[in-house]
Amino acid sequence: MSSKKNREESTIEWEFGIDWFKDLQAKVKYNVYQSEYYERMADDYNDDTYRKKAERTLACSKVWDLNYYVRHGIKQIKSITRCQDSFCYVCQSLKAQRRFQLFSPILRQLEKTHDIFHTVFTVPNVSGQRLNWTLDKMYSRFGRLIAYLKGEKKVKGLDFFQYGYVGAVRSLEITTGKRKNGNDFHPHFHTMIVLSKNPPNMEKVIENSFSNGKYDYVTNKRKVTYFSKFEWLLQRIWCLLMLDIKVTKQNIIDIYGVTDGLYKDGFDVKADNAQGNFHEIFKYAIKGTYKKEKIFEYEDFCYLEEALKNRRVYETYGVLREYNFNDVGDISNLQDMSDMIFDELLKELQRREKPVVIQSCIEEILNDLQSNKKRKKKIRYIGPAVLRRVFQTLSDEEKETCLEKMRKLFFGENSEGNRIK
Repeated sequence: MSSKKNREESTIEWEFGIDWFKDLQAKVKYNVYQSEYYERMADDYNDDTYRKKAERTLACSKVWDLNYYVRHGIKQIKSITRCQDSFCYVCQSLKAQRRFQLFSPILRQLEKTHDIFHTVFTVPNVSGQRLNWTLDKMYSRFGRLIAYLKGEKKVKGLDFFQYGYVGAVRSLEITTGKRKNGNDFHPHFHTMIVLSKNPPNMEKVIENSFSNGKYDYVTNKRKVTYFSKFEWLLQRIWCLLMLDIKVTKQNIIDIYGVTDGLYKDGFDVKADNAQGNFHEIFKYAIKGTYKKEKIFEYEDFCYLEEALKNRRVYETYGVLREYNFNDVGDISNLQDMSDMIFDELLKELQRREKPVVIQSCIEEILNDLQSNKKRKKKIRYIGPAVLRRVFQTLSDEEKETCLEKMRKLFFGENSEGNRIK
């Protein structure tokens, strides 16, 4: 393998690659449909607020502010025109990346002394007319459930302290799908619940009405899902809370009777130990309400827009309460200590060359990267986000080693400013 090829492959982790921009371009196409929906809502509801939303949504990701270091062939992404809309696939995806960068290290640190369970709380599907009401109730009742876990609310004959609850983060997701009975919306919570190490009653040995899963065409059987006593308890308490039935040990046991035979085992709740797989947890928790590959129908969009208006998608509890999962800023902004590394790189660049301030669009950026094969000096796009991915798990010594490598890759110099031959 040539040294040139080695150089090209080793630099890819420091920069935004062409696939990243292509993925963003594919996502932004949905904004055309959203903009049309907002224009239609402006007319239907006689409210120009929706027209302004339409304009912002359509303009999303159109203008990119860059610092261009011409001699080095480096373009730094300073900012992107963003709409920040709840339904914008681009904005929500970038926020998802930012959340993972900010909060996965915190969860990794917690997991050294605790177990973290990815727990999904569901309710029966609801119609669009009842969606907003259902979400209000879910938000309220989840707070009560946390009160039981932390021991603030007690149930005679049950010991919640044994689980060693210390905190949680709760995320809302709503999926849509046409049902014959008109219940088109499936709201549910993805949560990360932090418990003590090796809590009791986590063995999955219970089979109930939620056990039959997807059909396995190899065995010609449905996959059987087993639940732990902890899950069994949450299924019943969550159901009682949502139905405004008093949470007692007897009512938990006799869930079928106290729900008049409607719910044999309560509501479906699943809890699995994350075991360090935080990428999967964040993948579920942060994708929000957008359905990839398909734009919402207009009627669904109206119901969802109303239900999500001024609603916090994320809520934190206990040891995670100090962290705001909702307001994570822009992926291109410098916001935490790890970004000092990126700032140091910029200072290195600026000591050598004064940048030209330019604006670009994503089509021009893609053309740049596609034309790199023909260029002697390639154009590279950089920003703090890619460096966070590289540096977030490294020690200070490892970061300095990586920074030295970057100087060599971008400038051909070591930390003393001497050319490396």
